[in-house]
Amino acid sequence: MQPLPEYIDPEAWAEYDAMRKRIKKPMTPRVIRQKLALLQRFKDAGHDVNAVIDFATDRHYLDFYPVRDVDVPNVS
Repeated sequence: MQPLPEYIDPEAWAEYDAMRKRIKKPMTPRVIRQKLALLQRFKDAGHDVNAVIDFATDRHYLDFYPVRDVDVPNVS
């Protein structure tokens, strides 16, 4: 595997990779290169790349999308 850029949290990446394997959609070396290039574009656009990775992992997304603010109801 190619080394991760310094701005990517290795733990966030490992969790995304593990999620992909759990859902039986493991990443090939080519897909890894594509995902890292996409994350670079997100970084260049000012997004928090690790939040983007976590967003995809939490929702079992195969691709990366900008993080949306989610309203959480106040439970009191």
